[in-house]
Amino acid sequence: MNLQQQREAIVRRHMEAENRHDVDATIDTFHQARYEVMPFGAPSDGADAVRGLLGALMAAFPDFHVAETALYHSATAVIVETRMTGTHRGDWMGMPSSGRAIDLMAACFFLFDGPHLLCERVYFDNATMMRQLQP
Repeated sequence: MNLQQQREAIVRRHMEAENRHDVDATIDTFHQARYEVMPFGAPSDGADAVRGLLGALMAAFPDFHVAETALYHSATAVIVETRMTGTHRGDWMGMPSSGRAIDLMAACFFLFDGPHLLCERVYFDNATMMRQLQP
């Protein structure tokens, strides 16, 4: 398996773990756990911070799912365009459960050093998400 195939396999394993809501398996795909969810402003650095981020997301959206719509390779990253869906069933970002669904596109940059996943950087339109959650 070449480096590009190795990286893609890690990304697919990572996304499958997210969709199973298996936080530990998601963390295990990283060489060092780090998410940078750009609309949130601050990174979640380290296993405990990532566990908190994913735990909160999955508690607020118990049916949260990420579907790949396109995948690209670069010299240092695998970029995945995704469709994120879920139903708001718990507190999220200070907003009480609305019972409303989210359905939005995101770009996820999986940053690598050789075969090691160092970070998932996520871009999405937070204003669209917040509008979808409003009653």
